[in-house]
Amino acid sequence: MKLAEQFTKNGYVIFDVENQKNYEMIKKIISKALGSTKSLDKFHQEKFVKLSNINNLRLNVYKEVNKIKGWENLYYSLAESALKELIGLDISIQNKLNFSIQAPNDKNSVLMLHTDTLSGQTEFEVVLWVPFTESYETNSMYIYNRKTTEKIFKNLAKDEKKGMQGLFKLYEKDAKFLKLSPGQAMIFSPSLFHGNTLNKTNTTRMSINCRFKSSFSPEFEEFPTERSTGAFYRPLRLSPLSEWAYKYYEGDILFK
Repeated sequence: MKLAEQFTKNGYVIFDVENQKNYEMIKKIISKALGSTKSLDKFHQEKFVKLSNINNLRLNVYKEVNKIKGWENLYYSLAESALKELIGLDISIQNKLNFSIQAPNDKNSVLMLHTDTLSGQTEFEVVLWVPFTESYETNSMYIYNRKTTEKIFKNLAKDEKKGMQGLFKLYEKDAKFLKLSPGQAMIFSPSLFHGNTLNKTNTTRMSINCRFKSSFSPEFEEFPTERSTGAFYRPLRLSPLSEWAYKYYEGDILFK
């Protein structure tokens, strides 16, 4: 089944990263920023690591990867052809990379059931999720299919008092925990309900994610939010036609 057909059917696709060299470069930067001598999946075994300081370590990596010159092109190269196939040639990228550490038994790393659309983001975006460790069972993320997502949405008002944790328990049997090996990536629609839970495995998961969208997709013009071009996204690639058209604007104003 072709990548576009898989995405249309499931709302996500899993594939091998397209630029192994850049993948390894990012992985080395992560290890260096963490000051780790162990493999990333055993990071929680470092003597200096405590569950209480993992978020500070995560923030340090976040700062370092976002300081990389040309990080946008580096990250884009991991899934360039896949993103072109799913989005097209006119692509915008989120202004920052996000970095996650999911250590065993770390309650502070749990990301409750959610969809990005509920926080005001466009339905016309995808997330490129790249783990740098084995991702499986509860150290990975889970996702719901479209049918269950629609069911949860329909029952949100009725189940509001249960909270997101209560909703997850209600639909837990339908959650699909994704399995990815190092060197694989996933593109998914964050309009599907997804999240993670307490990591009950004996390995740490580390991953980076970043959002992409068509530069010309809707951006809540009637109800503006901060999740729009300029504040949240910036243009990354333009089709030849768009480049030609924008030359009519003095000084290429789109990129200023």
